[in-house]
Amino acid sequence: MLDVTRFTGLIMLLIEALFLSERFPMVFRDVLRNHAGLREACLIFFLTAPQIFDLALPIACLVAVYRAVLQMREGREFLVMGAAGMGPSGLLAPCASLAFAAAIMSFLVAGIVNPLALYAQRVVLFNAESLALTGGAATGQFYILKKGVVFGPAAHEKTVFPGQKRHLFIYEPRGDSCVKIVLAGSARSTGRETGGILPLFFDNVSWRIFDIERNAVASAFCPAEAESFITADRRIRLADLLSFEPRGFDGSELTSPELLYASAGSEPPDLTGQNRILAGRLGRMLLCMIAPALACAAVCLSSRHMQYVALPLACGGLMLLDLSSEWLIHAGVSLHEGEVMGALLLVTGLGCGFLIFLTWRLQNALFRPQFGRA
Repeated sequence: MLDVTRFTGLIMLLIEALFLSERFPMVFRDVLRNHAGLREACLIFFLTAPQIFDLALPIACLVAVYRAVLQMREGREFLVMGAAGMGPSGLLAPCASLAFAAAIMSFLVAGIVNPLALYAQRVVLFNAESLALTGGAATGQFYILKKGVVFGPAAHEKTVFPGQKRHLFIYEPRGDSCVKIVLAGSARSTGRETGGILPLFFDNVSWRIFDIERNAVASAFCPAEAESFITADRRIRLADLLSFEPRGFDGSELTSPELLYASAGSEPPDLTGQNRILAGRLGRMLLCMIAPALACAAVCLSSRHMQYVALPLACGGLMLLDLSSEWLIHAGVSLHEGEVMGALLLVTGLGCGFLIFLTWRLQNALFRPQFGRA
């Protein structure tokens, strides 16, 4: 059992490394888009790791159990155990304990750790973008925000005629064909936002409203206005610049206990989506239950002619079960959550029963070495 646990951990590290290398471009894009630094990038990478855990764990358990059982068979350990009176049922207890432990681990990571990690990623990126906007951490950049575009050029030394320099450019759409252009010498914030309002103080401000399409309909809403000030105070809603949705807006950021509580409520906000997410986590957890039985059946089919085919077929069968679970979840979206989860449990139970029956029928192949002379 210790060998299986160690080998499972090594396979998990390999799958996590492959997943993080594949996710690197997306993480790098988010880091640049939100003007984050190296510390935030490393933290985002660390928080991305749990996303593949629920799929990597059953694959790792399958490969580890297959390797351990195959080594015991080829090392004639099963022959000795069979001579002592142990049958295939002797493998049931360790395989069942491994399956239950993997299922509990999948529930904890996929149902609790990963949702909190997804929310923490948004918090890190939002804090980085907020700091870059209010503190000027990323000058010489265009800030593409929710309701406008802000450009903050790099700071230069004070010139002889500072009043003729405009260092801040703000583009604000106002209506169908109207835009408001604001030029300011500088902008500063007095502190953190209060109640969603971010106070900004502009110096040397000029602004004008333009009609882009220049048609008669839009001209009624786009008066030719232009004003200039020496100083100006402006209060901007932070939600208009940086949108940050609460954790409950997306079911993927809710833990499994929270999804169960929301499903039991009188008026859940998105019952269909929440049931789908909850059933998907249950399906991945049930893959951990069936993986050891699938590994034992693959060992029974491993012979001299099938030694390079049995394990890939077993992994393909596990992925086929995962796709079948996803199809069942999407096909039964209109059903009650208990019916969908009952169907998943039924499919998993039938699959485990078939694999145990196959192992019992091929028990001679399980005990006798197949790659060399018996």
